[in-house]
Amino acid sequence: SLVLDLTKSGKIKGGSELDELTLLTKSFKDMITAHAAWEETIIFPAMYDLLPPGDMDEVNGQFMDSERRLLGGKGPEELYRQLDAIEEAAGTHDLAVFTF
Repeated sequence: SLVLDLTKSGKIKGGSELDELTLLTKSFKDMITAHAAWEETIIFPAMYDLLPPGDMDEVNGQFMDSERRLLGGKGPEELYRQLDAIEEAAGTHDLAVFTF
């Protein structure tokens, strides 16, 4: 991922890299927000209307299996570790700096 490449050294090297990281994270947020809204308002309601409850349980199980395969054995914990490293590299890890 470009975000991990930018932050793998543990420190953002300059303003242009910080600008690129900001653009990448904003783009990701915009994409995931639109995607989640589409799933929640269109896709999943239609699936629940069309499929019997037992079939939806199977679909949900398949989603969970896919998530486990994608994330590996560490699951969300690994993503949180990566996010911590990204925040550290970007200098945004200490919330006390940004709050009163």
